[in-house]
Amino acid sequence: TRDGRYLASGSADASLRLWEVETGLEVSQLLAPSIGTVPTLAFSEDGRFLAGAQNDTVMVWKAEY
Repeated sequence: TRDGRYLASGSADASLRLWEVETGLEVSQLLAPSIGTVPTLAFSEDGRFLAGAQNDTVMVWKAEY
């Protein structure tokens, strides 16, 4: 997130995870996207949403932590 508290990661198993930077703990796992591995992720400015893109597809998830 913009405030540096959380980090998002996408993995080869098509899962998206949210991590608390200070503790290194996983705080949330988002539903696996139907588009497969998501190499590009970005939080909205207010940190409430996470967008992911692959090829010509963009998906948005509500970031819950």
